[in-house]
Amino acid sequence: MKKFYKICLIICLVFTVAGAGCIIAAAAMGFSFTDTYDYVRDKINGYTGRYENDEAERLEFPKAKVKKIKIAVGSRDLSIVRGEGSQIVFTTKGSRKLFQSRLDEGLNELTIRSKSSVHRPFFFDYGYEQAVLSIPKDMNLDVFSVDVGSGDFSSEELSSKNMKIQCGSGDIKLSGLRSDNIDIQCGSGDVDADIWDGRENYKYNISVGSGDVVFDGHELEHSNKEGSWGNGTKFIGVECGSGDIDINFLNNV
Repeated sequence: MKKFYKICLIICLVFTVAGAGCIIAAAAMGFSFTDTYDYVRDKINGYTGRYENDEAERLEFPKAKVKKIKIAVGSRDLSIVRGEGSQIVFTTKGSRKLFQSRLDEGLNELTIRSKSSVHRPFFFDYGYEQAVLSIPKDMNLDVFSVDVGSGDFSSEELSSKNMKIQCGSGDIKLSGLRSDNIDIQCGSGDVDADIWDGRENYKYNISVGSGDVVFDGHELEHSNKEGSWGNGTKFIGVECGSGDIDINFLNNV
């Protein structure tokens, strides 16, 4: 029995070494595991009718009936762009309808949240799903809040009196932000925000663990990563665990 065990152990060791050697040799010859994964995924998604540019869902909401937007992304990716016209347009591209939405006309509140994940083989659908929310350029919200789990979130030229941004392990990128009250909470994800205002117009409340905080290109020292300061009439609150936060003021009110 012991001899059989030793033989099996030797065989496993030989195959392990041989496999590692093949991987190293393939990598040295320019073999790309990422490209191979993408190729297999493309073939499978192609055979099953899953294409990146397929529009799975399109919803429209009249901007006159929306003053508040609340979004829970979960593990999905979401982008906000500035659109034209009188409609807020929500589209999903890919193979599945990933989000559910609700417009409460009494509260003027639009809620969008991701559906529960469906367990599938790893090569199905990954990389083929994205959601885009188009908000008219001239629209100014009263409240905007987004909760990102492990998905990524980005926005351009977003304007809201009050803004709350929560990030777990996903990344958040905000370009051209306009708001009087900004609350940012970050776990292990990164937050990058450009604000159309001057930093002297804000009060700050900062609490950071192991992450870095950069204001206007200047990284805060460890002693300054927790506390309150500023005499402005507007407010920015930042609470960060191990993620990095980079906030720039564009000084163009």
